[in-house]
Amino acid sequence: MDIDRIKEQYYDEGYFVVDDVAHALLDEMEQAALRVVAKARSGEVDLAGVGPDATAVYGIIAPQCGEPVFGQYLCCDEVLRYVEAFFGQAIRMGHALLWAAEGEYDTGWHRDLGPVIDRSESEEMAILEEPLTQLKWQTALRDDPCLWVVPGSHARYRSEREAVVLRERKADLPGQVQIRLKRGQTVFWNHKLIHRGRKPASMTRRLSVAGCLKAFDPDGVNDYASERWRWRTAADLRDYLPAKLQLFYDRWRSLKDPA
Repeated sequence: MDIDRIKEQYYDEGYFVVDDVAHALLDEMEQAALRVVAKARSGEVDLAGVGPDATAVYGIIAPQCGEPVFGQYLCCDEVLRYVEAFFGQAIRMGHALLWAAEGEYDTGWHRDLGPVIDRSESEEMAILEEPLTQLKWQTALRDDPCLWVVPGSHARYRSEREAVVLRERKADLPGQVQIRLKRGQTVFWNHKLIHRGRKPASMTRRLSVAGCLKAFDPDGVNDYASERWRWRTAADLRDYLPAKLQLFYDRWRSLKDPA
């Protein structure tokens, strides 16, 4: 795979799709995912307090889930090949979760930047132009057509039409692209993209594992301090992780808490 070409596409369009991530772990992850979903639906595991019917299962790398393969996935060589292409070896923990909806759902169009709809152009562009500090991705454990993106929208202010749709959430957008992942494919995508998670009713179950690793800045701030991520501070988590992931975890824990 031509890393330079991939990086160019990522910076220009905000995403790229590859076929070579964690294939050796794929069957094991699919079976582990089904067991984790069963635990979540029964209420046995709910580390983030999102309830048994949530579309995502958090804490899949934690010992309560009992599936170490997800920790292996988060720091496997194929993942790190791409993350290191952007950040070098100065990497820290981001997150991992499992998309696992059975029913129809639609997040509506948004950016993963909080409430930006009412910000001015200069305010929003200041956010969009901040340096890249995280790389997030999703690997399909089964065919997954749920992610929609507007290519290039991570690098520009919203259009008038996009401003309307970001409020209404559900209408179509000019230039929208549906990312149709086949089992084993992975999409790396920029969280600043205008995007949408939309599961068709004909799809029995969504089953994709999502990950994120971040550039390590020793002077940075802990950005996973909310209750949804509190499980990450549990005393038994670090020793449960693979050695390489322990390093990334230690770097995250070294960050100062938000003021």
